Amino acid sequence: MIPRPVPLPTYENINTKELARRYGLPESWVRNHVRHACADKIPHVKLGGKVIFEWNCEALNEWWNRHRVGYEAPTQAAEGVVDQ
Repeated sequence: MIPRPVPLPTYENINTKELARRYGLPESWVRNHVRHACADKIPHVKLGGKVIFEWNCEALNEWWNRHRVGYEAPTQAAEGVVDQ
């Protein structure tokens, strides 16, 4: 039996302008949160001079959730993970 390849997650690659549009923010705000001086940079891929965001990837979703008002990350105990 030939093993089937595990499908890779599919993310939509978008640029700064599109991420800003989807979040309803100015492009300049998004660019500022990609730069080195930002404490909590937006997760991205940099290829040459291009900045690419992987829409719906886990890292970007986690970053977004950290900025939700009143959001608390699930604890390992809440997820059913217990140290042994």
